[in-house]
Amino acid sequence: MYDVDCAQSHRTGLLVALAEDDADTRLMLKKALLSAGYDVLELRDGLALMTLVSSAMTDDLAPPDFIVADVRMPHVTGLQALQALQRTALTTPVVLMSAFLDGEMRSEATRWGAAAVLEKPLDPETLIATLAATKLSPPV
Repeated sequence: MYDVDCAQSHRTGLLVALAEDDADTRLMLKKALLSAGYDVLELRDGLALMTLVSSAMTDDLAPPDFIVADVRMPHVTGLQALQALQRTALTTPVVLMSAFLDGEMRSEATRWGAAAVLEKPLDPETLIATLAATKLSPPV
């Protein structure tokens, strides 16, 4: 389902839930995020992301500080996960990424509240700069 590269009780930085079905891309982004001081929760697909959101809603697991999700993933797309998240009380900023961006997809992601939409292949420094520039909402 998902792998945690940090124990929830031993977090040292902001927690990024990284939902990416391509293992190589997920590993590359994970390494960059860890190097930048973020803790990383790896999610292999959209279903794992939805499970995380559900767990956070029931207080089984603290919500991540950020969600970074690929748009095209098996089971549930990043856009579908964003739509589901916006229907909850969670205020976690979501950054979507895709190799298949077009104006319609970018517009829809923005309409559903994406903090940013990034084009793949993604330079890890662009992602880190995007997260650093994203203002976190105060906890509800």
